[in-house]
Order: sequence, then structure tokens, then C-alpha cells
Amino acid sequence: MNDTSPRRSKCDQIVEAACKLFLESGYETTSMDAIATEANVSKRTVYSYFENKEVLFGAIMKSMCDNTGCTHPDTLDPNLSLKEALKEFARNMVGLTQTPEQRDVFRVVLAEGIKFPELGKTFWDSGPELAKQILAAYLTEQISRGVLAIEDPEVAAMQFIGMVKWPHSMPELFGIKGNTTPADRQRALDQAISIFTEGTRAKS
Repeated sequence: MNDTSPRRSKCDQIVEAACKLFLESGYETTSMDAIATEANVSKRTVYSYFENKEVLFGAIMKSMCDNTGCTHPDTLDPNLSLKEALKEFARNMVGLTQTPEQRDVFRVVLAEGIKFPELGKTFWDSGPELAKQILAAYLTEQISRGVLAIEDPEVAAMQFIGMVKWPHSMPELFGIKGNTTPADRQRALDQAISIFTEGTRAKS
């Protein structure tokens, strides 16, 4: 059931306002006062939900990741075949950097992460690290079943995520606009799954 309480709605207002201002003005220059004004709530209300900007940025990342589904513990269905489970995970993973807003948030992290290392850690822990751990746990289960032969499931998880995300997402993060079609993305995704499963499948 969806939570439609006033508390939930006000929290969403704050998260949306913060995301808008972070993208427009950057993390450093955006104040909690400005976020309160943009969200049309009091500063006290903002602090009642989020103790500081770092926590608020984490909420933005969690919201984005939740919307893609790639950081849900039940993302990888054990009842599906290996390829089908990885395909579903990969589709969700690609969705994490698919929209302009998501790419812009990533650029904020790249631009300000050195000055604010906690920003990078919040981003990493809320998205890539969580997705890696979920996939690594699934791969470990497949190893125990004798389906896969992998020495380091966490490294393998990051390698798979990289193959899925970067062929098209990396140029876009740097502002390079190509003519990538959904079919192009699907071919890249299918090839990544094929390379990964053939290279890691246990020999009978």
C-alpha cells in the first residue's frame, strides 16, 4: 500500500526540492534554508526529516535507486534461469543512469566529490555498493549450486555491472550525445550477459 500521509508527502517535497537545487546550483552552494524555501516548508521541518545535507543527498540517491529496482534485495529471482535473472538485473541497472536527472546527479558527485568525500561515499553506498552486494550474494548462491565457477563474487559483480552500464552510459555522462537506440542498448546488454555467463559457468 502506498503511504499517502502528510508526513510522507512533505518528505517527498523536501527531497524533490533538494534534488532540483543540487542540480541547478551544486551541492556546496545549496543551503538548507534554500531547500526549505523551494519545498515551501519551514527550516525546522527540513531538519525534522534530515539532520544535514549529506543525509538529504542520501535520500535522493535512495529514491532514485528504489525507482529502478536494482537495489531491492529480491531483484534477482532464484526461480528464473541464470540468464533471465541477470537480464532483469541488468535492465534495472541500466535504468540507474538512464534519465538526464540521474546522469546530472552523477555529475554533481564527480564535480564535488573530492571537496566533499562524504558525498561520494553516500552516493556509492546508496547505489553501486548496494547493487554490487545484492548481485554478489546471488552469484555466491549460484556458485554453491555448482552453476558458476567464480573465485571472487564481489569482483565478478562489479565486472558485470561495468559491462552492462558503461558502453552507452559513460559517453552520455561526459555530454557526448550519440544516436543510441533502445535496440543498441539491448544488444549491448545481451552481449554482456552472454560474455559473463559463458566465462563464469562451471564446467560439467
